[in-house]
Amino acid sequence: MRNLLTRWQPLGLRLLLSLASLLAYAPLLTLQVLYVTDDIFTSDIASGELPGRMLVGAALRDGFLPTWTPRLCSGFPLEVLAGEPLSSSLFALFSPVVALDLWVLTLILIAAHGAFSLARRLGASSAGALLAGVAFAQSGYFATQLKHLSIIATLCWLPWGFCAIWSLFSGLRREAGVGGGGRSELLTALGPLSGFAAVIGMQLLAGFPQSAYISALAYLAFAAYCVGPWLLGRGGRPGAGLARLGLSGVAALLGLGMGAATWLPLYELGKLSDRGAEQTYEWATMLPYSLGDLWNLLVPYPNGDVGQGTYLFGSHSLFWEGYGYVGLATALLALVALVLGYRRGLTAFIVLLTGVSLLLVLGRNTPVFRWAWAFVPGMKLFRFPTRFLIVVELGLCLLGALGLTWFQQALPRRPSWRRVKMLLPWGLALLTAAELGYHHQRQNPFVWARDWFAPPATVQAIRQRVPVGAPRIYTPEHKRLHTEAFMRASGWKDLRPYFSQREFIEPNTGVYYGLSAPNGYVGIAPRWHVDVWGDHNRAGVADQGLLADASDRMLPTPGLLRLLSAHSVRFLLSSHDFELPGLAKLPRSGAVQVYENLRALPRFRLVSDYEVTESTASAVLTPGFEPAVTVALSSQPHWPSSLPQPASVNEDGVSLKYEQPDQLRLEVRSTGERLLVVSDTDFPGWEAQLDGVRVPILRAYGDVRALAIPAGVHEVRFAYVASAFRRGALLSLCCALGILAAALLAWRGRRLRPNAA
Repeated sequence: MRNLLTRWQPLGLRLLLSLASLLAYAPLLTLQVLYVTDDIFTSDIASGELPGRMLVGAALRDGFLPTWTPRLCSGFPLEVLAGEPLSSSLFALFSPVVALDLWVLTLILIAAHGAFSLARRLGASSAGALLAGVAFAQSGYFATQLKHLSIIATLCWLPWGFCAIWSLFSGLRREAGVGGGGRSELLTALGPLSGFAAVIGMQLLAGFPQSAYISALAYLAFAAYCVGPWLLGRGGRPGAGLARLGLSGVAALLGLGMGAATWLPLYELGKLSDRGAEQTYEWATMLPYSLGDLWNLLVPYPNGDVGQGTYLFGSHSLFWEGYGYVGLATALLALVALVLGYRRGLTAFIVLLTGVSLLLVLGRNTPVFRWAWAFVPGMKLFRFPTRFLIVVELGLCLLGALGLTWFQQALPRRPSWRRVKMLLPWGLALLTAAELGYHHQRQNPFVWARDWFAPPATVQAIRQRVPVGAPRIYTPEHKRLHTEAFMRASGWKDLRPYFSQREFIEPNTGVYYGLSAPNGYVGIAPRWHVDVWGDHNRAGVADQGLLADASDRMLPTPGLLRLLSAHSVRFLLSSHDFELPGLAKLPRSGAVQVYENLRALPRFRLVSDYEVTESTASAVLTPGFEPAVTVALSSQPHWPSSLPQPASVNEDGVSLKYEQPDQLRLEVRSTGERLLVVSDTDFPGWEAQLDGVRVPILRAYGDVRALAIPAGVHEVRFAYVASAFRRGALLSLCCALGILAAALLAWRGRRLRPNAA
């Protein structure tokens, strides 16, 4: 019986860890809920992460590569979301709510078990490792950043990267002086090396470069610590340490290659965006971490809770960027580790790594981040130094685990203390899990998916007018309207204002109901698209089409209506009643008035006249401009002259013959030289053929595609060639297969050496 219990004890401990780590996220276990955590002006999960993942899954189910979608931002390179294998598989196999819940649960468990395994490798007891696992998975950083799933999908692997590095060099430590080498030593190293490469690959595939960059800096520091004794000649053979350091670099390159399916198209998109260059120090340190935020490491919500509407923005950092509570017991036990183990090299390193990371988090409050920003390569590409907080939290969790271990060992060995010595550590670990679950569960308010996905009345009104297809909609001032809902809800204490806010169909949420919008909420977008529609960092030309009336209401102007018409926007949703020629009111739905744009132009159309101007979108706002007869272009069109002259036609017309997300075939009948306008986002990778001959694509109205069409009947084909994604996916596959082969070779070598450590 004792042998049986001993055999099943690790599994039971892992099960206990899993259950304890999910206390703050327990509703997800129903697989029927969504969380609608807010970001003041939008919902990062409901308006950002979820719609894009849904479209990736839908494309895969339909048998297409998820490289492009016309349903986000009038067209968006979906490939930047498609590389993450776990989410893509789940959203292809299951309904959106089940896929989301399973994905989040998996990420949390990866983080919990990674921190547990790392703590055990570093010498923590089972109870100490349990504390590290539950504190990391339910930490303030994870709870508040759960709405940024790309961040969590990157950082959940952070402890596993440390595990691989430690295993690599601890294996070398065991072999020091034994006389191993050559093929045997390489086989020993292949296991952790393949694991390290896989971790880096998964982090890059998650699609949040800043978090992967922070992880890489932490790995580099840890590897330097681990190899230090060999470089100083204190660990046996210096050459062996250098060899494994070199092999870890090779593994990192393999991991970089494995992540190419995401980072390569993301890099291409980044070059076309506002973030394509290094940023200023002021931009990098915007919304800094205040000294008062340090209390977050010791006390839950010391400066108020944004979810309860008690957090004062402006006096502290953004709540979800600076909140880092990991439990009172964890913090106090970290101090115990500092007192009891400051002379131990490992403890000193963790303290140093945690301390330096905390100084970076403090941003402009100390000169440390300024120095790092100036001298560390890559630092100038990112903002929010508060995101180094994840390293601080992992360090506190590891120190807490070691502190609990040493505290347990320091207890008296008298028989009367035996029960206390056994139960107290486990009690502290489970109490920490319960405390964090209690405090952090309200950071992610859950709603039943059937209620949230139920079409609001405004969707029903639009569908009565357009039963099929994906009509385009636009909601002016959607950020202001969402902020008002945020204020009425006191953060997300009362979710009723958010249910009412659904009626406005914010950007990207139309995906739930088969609607689309010319604007959108995405983390990174082409600068010419932002020039027209703006984003969460700056305004666009469309915002210039709103003017304040006598009551300070921001109302659309005829210029905005022309811009919307040029982009084939048929419906406009507003909280205000107003009259504007060309707009027809539909029945009002509560606080929302839906207008039908009777002048909306077809998505595919021929235009007879054009004008070339630098600011093609602003030209549409000019009084007298008529997008039905004139198209504003950014360059001079040239009509092809080498095509055979087809028979003449009596009237202009465009017929849709075939469409998929990345392909479009049209039949165009033109009575003369015309410009074909396709009201979809212009983006590198789109190619056009006119009667089988490749022709250049023009940019119209600032961000959509146009083509010069000669007289006659023509076949026009558009195709999106996702070259960056295809190259990246091929490289990812090759590197993943290489990593798998190395892992299998290491496993086979271990089986052939049954006495291996």
